Parts: sequence; structure tokens; C-alpha cells
Amino acid sequence: MASVATISDAQPSKLVSPSFKQALCYWAYLGWTSFGGPAAQISLMHRELVERRAWIDEGRFLTGLNLCMLLPGPEAQQLAVYLGNQLHGRRGGLVAGLLFILPSILILYGLAALYVLHGSTREFTSVLGGLQPVVVAIVAASAGKLATRVLDRWFLRLIALITLLALSGFGVSFPLLLLFAAIVGVAVGRWRPDWLGGLPGSEALATVAQPRWSWLTLGIGLMMWWLPIGLVAWFLGPNDMLVELGGVFAKVAVITFGGAYAVLPYVAQELVSTYHWLSLDATVAGLAFAETTPGPLIMVLQFFGFVAAWDQASTYPWVYATAAAAMTTWITFVPCFLWIFLLSPYVGKIGQINLLQQALKVMTAASVGVILTLGLWLARHALIPDASRVDWMALLIGLVCFQILRQTKIGMVPLLIAGAVIGALRFL
Repeated sequence: MASVATISDAQPSKLVSPSFKQALCYWAYLGWTSFGGPAAQISLMHRELVERRAWIDEGRFLTGLNLCMLLPGPEAQQLAVYLGNQLHGRRGGLVAGLLFILPSILILYGLAALYVLHGSTREFTSVLGGLQPVVVAIVAASAGKLATRVLDRWFLRLIALITLLALSGFGVSFPLLLLFAAIVGVAVGRWRPDWLGGLPGSEALATVAQPRWSWLTLGIGLMMWWLPIGLVAWFLGPNDMLVELGGVFAKVAVITFGGAYAVLPYVAQELVSTYHWLSLDATVAGLAFAETTPGPLIMVLQFFGFVAAWDQASTYPWVYATAAAAMTTWITFVPCFLWIFLLSPYVGKIGQINLLQQALKVMTAASVGVILTLGLWLARHALIPDASRVDWMALLIGLVCFQILRQTKIGMVPLLIAGAVIGALRFL
């Protein structure tokens, strides 16, 4: 999750009210330049909207960020929806959120098509072989950064360790672990808050919604969220693969705390092990592709949906896979708009509920253990391709990339490109 502490306190003295066209141009620009993960994306929005353009004041920006960090889903995309909503109402929020994810939708659709057409060739698998240790290093570095930021108490470190053991050793379901972490957070926050440390402050805003409009927003949002699953069940039958796929990603949409890496073990467990819709190679390929594109990393779910549906289609694979990609994206991101439109009028009150923030802190600690589980799972696949040998070259590449990510400011994209080149050279 992004850190508020990385945001500068600089702020222009006078705010500017942009036109809708000006905001539209900025959100389109942001969508194509939002590389580097949520922390970089949030910092970019702060620098442009608060410091440079003076469209949003510091207090409102940080209050919105606090709200987005309390919600499931990609916080950077939700923050864009919140800020767009603050500037131009709900049409501003819709435009900001849609333009933030549109480039990654288009790019990952093309990469998914490339994968299903050429992913089994020796040249392509060699390139992916070079990408795998880089992806392992990226996941490990992300877990390390998150651990440094949130595991500042012995109790939180214990929660992360218990989560790691429960997932990797006993196969406990991620949603159950998340529920357990939330309950523990509330209990410890009430009886021993010193085990959790301090909580971020939140500025109270005076805006309060009318309950009638809140219920209307909730009803319309839930109906729109489940609409594609209902339509598919009506036309293709309730037992169709797309209906089951939609159900999996609907659950993912409400448990995505701690970033995309935290839910990927659960997604992999469902798609690879439970339903056998996706291969391990496709999982790693999707992660590598998502890391090189702008927008939220959770967009990798669109890649997973496309490839899974392509492999399961009996006829018209292009139509079936495209429908799966569209439904996956819809189900993943409609809740992001719903949470912001529903809760932003109450943001000041929500940010001051200590038990909620304490529960989130324990859930984030659990997410560190989940991300470590993902790293171990990917490492076994990338570094030990079969039980009889270790790929020492891949191990060396992963260690070097890990050190580069920890000690330098080199981004992920150059490392992924270098891994692809090394994989191609090993093939030659």
C-alpha cells in the first residue's frame, strides 16, 4: 500500500478550478504515464494536482488517500476516482477512473492475444524463462518494502509469519485469513492498542450525504456490478465457465487489501489448482506483462480471464476470451467506483474510526505474509523447474535484480526488458 509519508507538504497558496476539458486531458495523460505501482502513481497525482496545478488542496488529497487505503481494490485508481469526483462530481469521477485504466486494458488485451497465439513456441517460452526470475525479485522486493513500512511491532510480524505458515503449510483460504486478521485487529485494537502502534490521522470534512441517495447509489452499484454475470447465466446457463469465472473475480474484488500481490496466491489457487483453467507459466507471464504496462497491477486479472477462457472455449475462442476479459475487468473495477461514490461523503467520519484502521493494520500485516507466500510459490516454479535440479542462472538473475531493486532507483521495466533479452540469448 502506498505511504502517505512520501508525499510532500508543499502546497500552492491559491486553488484553481479547472474546466472539465482540462481535467479530461490530464486524466488521459495520467492513464498512459502511470508506471511504477501505486506509490509512484499517487506521488505523481500529488505532484501534478496539489503542487503544480493547484486543483486540489493538501488536506482533501490526504483525506481521500486515507479513505482509499481503507478500501479493497487498487488505491491509486480509487484515488483518481475520488479526486475526479471532487473536481467535477460523479461524471468527473467516472472519467478519471476509466481513463486511468483504459491504456492497461488495451495493452494487456493485446499481450494476452499474443500469448495465446505464440506462448507455446520455444522462442516465446525462452523469453518468459528470462522474465520469471525478474518477477520473483520484484515480488520479493515489494514484500520487503511493505514489511519495512508496516511491520513495526512484534505482534504485526507475528501475524505475517502466521499467515505465511497458514497459506504455504496448511493451505488455509485467503478470505478466511483476511477475516481472521480483521477480527484480531478489532480485538487487539480494543484491548491492547499498544501492540499495533500509532494510526494515521485523518482530517474531517463537513460534507455528509443524504441516506436516501446513499441507498440509491448502493442499489444501482450492486446491480451494475453483477449485471454481466446475470446476463451470461441467462444466455449460456448458470453452469457456464464464465459464470464461475465471474464469481471468482467478484470475491477477489472485495478482498484486495494490501495490493494486487496479496490476492494473487488466492487467484492462482482458484484458477490453477481448483478449476485447472490456467497454467503456472501463464500466471508468471501475466505478472511480467502487467508490470510493464501503465495502470494498476490488478489489471493482470484481465489477462488471466482472457487466457483461461481461451483454453476452455470449445468454439469461437476469440469471442469467448474477449467476453471473459471484458467481464473480468468490469467485475474488478465497478466496485472501485461504487465504494468512492458511496463513501466519499462520509470520508471524514470513516477516517476517524480507530477500530477500522486498527483492523486494516492487522490485515495489511497479514498481506505481507501472503505476498511472501506468492514469492515462494513463484520461486519454486522459476528457480526449480523440476525436482532434480536448480536453475542456477535463474537464481543468479533473481538475486542480482533483487539487489538492484533494493539499492538503486532503477525501475522494474528495464529489469524486465533485460530478463527478456537474457532469456532470448539463452535460447540462442
